[in-house]
Amino acid sequence: MEKYKEIHQTLVEELENGKYPVGAHFPSEYELGIRFDCSRLTANKAVKLLVADGWLERGVRGSGTRVRQLSHFPKGTILYLGLLDHVFFATLLSGISNRANYRGYYVTVGYPNATEFNGFLNRACASGKFAGIVTDGYGYFDEMCPGLPVVYIDTCDKAYHAEKNYVVSDNLGGGRRMLQALAARGYRDIVIYASSGCVGSERFYRVQGYQDAMRELGMGDVERRLFVCSTFTKFDAASQLKNILKSFPQVQAIVTTTDDLAMPMRQALADADIASPERILVTGYGNVGGISDAYRLPSVEQHPFHMGVAAADLLLDIVERKPLSMPHQRHVDTELVNLEFIPVRR
Repeated sequence: MEKYKEIHQTLVEELENGKYPVGAHFPSEYELGIRFDCSRLTANKAVKLLVADGWLERGVRGSGTRVRQLSHFPKGTILYLGLLDHVFFATLLSGISNRANYRGYYVTVGYPNATEFNGFLNRACASGKFAGIVTDGYGYFDEMCPGLPVVYIDTCDKAYHAEKNYVVSDNLGGGRRMLQALAARGYRDIVIYASSGCVGSERFYRVQGYQDAMRELGMGDVERRLFVCSTFTKFDAASQLKNILKSFPQVQAIVTTTDDLAMPMRQALADADIASPERILVTGYGNVGGISDAYRLPSVEQHPFHMGVAAADLLLDIVERKPLSMPHQRHVDTELVNLEFIPVRR
């Protein structure tokens, strides 16, 4: 290895270890020449590399060279595989990028369709460009990329995926607390409106949280109070509303598993000339940006930004081999929002 490259490597290690604080004067080329027993020209080549890499910055003539940063940027690149067609995912990605950048990593986004996915993943893994993968919505594929850590967001079920690295929100607690909040305000006849997609996923714990609270409060026919739809359309909502009213004609509240179900249900109520929230209250889940507040919708805040932060932290802790408890799973607390829009029943 050429002398200036050896000097450069040594100085990088010292910068990474914090020998030279940010903003401090860096040794002059004369001082480096004496230390490494080399010419000023050789020292200058090493310093130029450090400047080009962003470690150092040269001042105006005579002011010397100062330390710019203590770690090389980027240290690596994270691949995010997931949807970006919903504000929830955009907020999730914002959290991932925020934390990854803070820790010195870039984030690249991939959104291959089902037919392209295997080929895309094989090329990504073979490229050697990525430190790891954070994903939401693509199922489980870590066996297809051995040696490359994968962190799943909001999809794993602790009962079946104990070996996976994942981040989820407290779906069980969020559902339980929302139903308890309704009961505290006088609601006693409540049903659940869920999507078929949540059955068999971690999000089914939202339903379980609702049902657990129903049992704790002594509500009867708990299993019959679950109504499942196939799509997120007003047509499905109107159809299920008829079934709900047929089975529970005095229903006071419909709790849903996502804000995206709550909105068409509210539209179906309006079309049926049923006042909401006065006659039948509808609640959401997720606190999707712009929906809950604009429509005064009581909801459960999942904090997708913080879920993204937690996912990036978990992945980079694995990548950087930091001490971790097993299994590698992290949970983000949920929070009830817009409770002031729940009318009190007497």
